[in-house]
Amino acid sequence: MIALETNFTAKFTVGSENVVTLCRMETMPLGSQYSAVNGIQLPTHLACQSPQMSTHGVGTVAFSANGQDYSVSIPYESTELLDLFRILPRCGPLQGQNTVKLFGSGFGSS
Repeated sequence: MIALETNFTAKFTVGSENVVTLCRMETMPLGSQYSAVNGIQLPTHLACQSPQMSTHGVGTVAFSANGQDYSVSIPYESTELLDLFRILPRCGPLQGQNTVKLFGSGFGSS
């Protein structure tokens, strides 16, 4: 079992550019039931913020528990900066499945 104090990192790679960010362990979805060992909540997901990359395009993101050995490489696409200034509706049902409109600039054509 991985220790709860493990320092996870994510390495984002697009072309020859590599950027490493810190990750945190979370239980998702937030507020959901969780597994516990000896009364300690066990996280179910890693969460990290994607970096602003100078290179745009398709690349990969890989994860590490020690900052050196990266694995579980998954596809990632770096795009130009998105400027989001309005979301409608501002709230909705907890069950989801509702339509949300995003207003801003920098959205891709796909």
